[in-house]
Amino acid sequence: MKFLSRYYSQLITLLIGAIVGFLCNRIINGAYFEQKINPVSAASFALTIILALYLEFSVRPSISNNRNEKDLLIDQLKEMKTSLSEIHSLYISSRDNNLTSDYKKDITVKLRTLSNQINALIELSQYCVISKSFLKKEIFTKPYFSYKAALTGNGFDLDAFVYDRIHFNDTERKYNNLGKAIMHCIVDVNKL
Repeated sequence: MKFLSRYYSQLITLLIGAIVGFLCNRIINGAYFEQKINPVSAASFALTIILALYLEFSVRPSISNNRNEKDLLIDQLKEMKTSLSEIHSLYISSRDNNLTSDYKKDITVKLRTLSNQINALIELSQYCVISKSFLKKEIFTKPYFSYKAALTGNGFDLDAFVYDRIHFNDTERKYNNLGKAIMHCIVDVNKL
């Protein structure tokens, strides 16, 4: 079974070549078709073989390549969504307390990781045929920088910095905007 799954296209080509060779040998050696064989049916058979070869060697690899590109892009987007969730859960766990330098460092590192993932997605999309037209850096950079400013703005580097309830709604809204941009992009990539 493994042999057939690995070499099925070569076996199909061999079978078709054998049939075409047999028919060519019969025609060249003077064998004539009887009246029972309809030339339209023979032409239909030949056209079916040609169409099958075209689909096997032209269309199927193209569809496979598109699916692989979609999977790469979707995996990268899912990693971005995971990083965003980690950042936000860290924010939720520390927003009512004074932030230690470890929390600040964790938030800064995770924001940097998310930024690198956005850049990696944009670079990946430049090499993918299916996403060149709609995956632009602006889709993510504006919501990312808004969310980053909400998390690290106004004295984040000071020792007495705390997240207060005034900025909670703003941060939540910006988190949701970035999350929506990622989810919309996943759906758009899957539609291609």
